[in-house]
Amino acid sequence: MNRIARLLLISEELVQDYAKTHSGKTITLYRGLEEKFNPSYDLSKTDAPIGYSTWTDNPKLAKQYAGKNGFVYKVELPESEIGESFIDENGERPLFFKNEKGASLNGISGKEYLVYHDHDNYSTNLIKLTNY
Repeated sequence: MNRIARLLLISEELVQDYAKTHSGKTITLYRGLEEKFNPSYDLSKTDAPIGYSTWTDNPKLAKQYAGKNGFVYKVELPESEIGESFIDENGERPLFFKNEKGASLNGISGKEYLVYHDHDNYSTNLIKLTNY
């Protein structure tokens, strides 16, 4: 087995372990991008705080951000991993939290969430392309 195949297998095993460990209710979030998702994209080029990406609970809003030829992605995150702000009461960063500001574009609105990419439970393998 070559190195890339081993890395992909390890990544898939980590995703499966994560799902087993955090079974229960999930929250589905959506992100609209004008270009295909790139896991190596420099997040400092976005308007989100460094290390975070912005997501919404409304797939129609994500489609507005994606534009006519863009892409809408979804991620399902365990409710148990949501925080109330950037830092929780233990001084740790939660996997994600609802941002205080709402999101709106072209008359379509939704709640904005920030997902922390350096969290132990974050994996780009959780992100899936949708049909929106």
